[in-house]
Amino acid sequence: MKTAAEALTKSEYESFFHPYLALVPFDNLSELLIAELNNQLDFLNDIPIEKLHYRYAENKWTLADVIVHMTDAERVFSYRALRFARNDKTELPGFDQNDWVKSAGSKRNTINDLIGQFKTSRNQSIALFKGLDAVDLLKTGRASNCNFSVRAIGYMIIGHNRHHIGKIKTLYLR
Repeated sequence: MKTAAEALTKSEYESFFHPYLALVPFDNLSELLIAELNNQLDFLNDIPIEKLHYRYAENKWTLADVIVHMTDAERVFSYRALRFARNDKTELPGFDQNDWVKSAGSKRNTINDLIGQFKTSRNQSIALFKGLDAVDLLKTGRASNCNFSVRAIGYMIIGHNRHHIGKIKTLYLR
């Protein structure tokens, strides 16, 4: 099966996002979002509590920070997809992930809080993408000085999280 990176046209995303899209099969987007939610919830629920505020190196994010980042990025990506699907041609700004993580207050959240926010965000993404048709998925817009199709954003949500789950496995849970 082709990956999303292979199946999407180059006009649907910027090359910076290719590594994320290469991690995702080009399959039914809503079904992938649901399957990934279940897989990622299983993974997150198995994280040892003592690892939650672990940093693998000085000045790196804690594992809790990574979970917050995954949730925040999904919220931003879904918002962009909604705007583009609704034919909003307003160019959307980017966000500084490091600034967001610094002010997110991950330390005041329990693992259950973090997982609950992640689950809520994903369920909202699932509902959004289930409500879109083939025409909506091909609509485009600009965000962070980049062009995106709605469907590319959906696959990026999955690929971005797969990327970070991989980092958690190799850098935080070794």
